[in-house]
Parts: sequence; C-alpha cells; structure tokens
Amino acid sequence: MSSIVEQAVSALQKLPADRRDELSQIIVEATKPSIRYSTEQLSGIDAAIAEADAGEFVSSKEIAAVFSRFRKV
Repeated sequence: MSSIVEQAVSALQKLPADRRDELSQIIVEATKPSIRYSTEQLSGIDAAIAEADAGEFVSSKEIAAVFSRFRKV
C-alpha cells in the first residue's frame, strides 16, 4: 500500500464511526464506473475501434447525405 493510502486509512480509522462510514461511502461511490455498457454495446465499440484502426471512415459526402435527411428545409 502506498504511503498516501496508508495515511488516508489511518485518518479514517481515527474518525467516529458515523463520519468514517460517510467518507468511506463517498470513496466507494467516487470509484464506481460512471457509465455501464452492455456486452452488446462493448462489442459495438470494439468493432468501431477496429474499423478506425483499419482506416475505414465515412467520406464527407456520406456524412453530408446523412445530415441532409435531418435538416429542415
């Protein structure tokens, strides 16, 4: 354990139980991932990264075509 972690644990242990629990809960919440992806979403992300790594990008013309469908005339 690093020195700073040891200091933090020592400081927590010296606090009253209710304060220690409150700060411990904050640490637990702060270290949780903020976004959870499904297996399907992760597969899609991996596929998109692989396409980008292979240089497979859409052209400006293709992007313009997609946006033109959503623009109000």
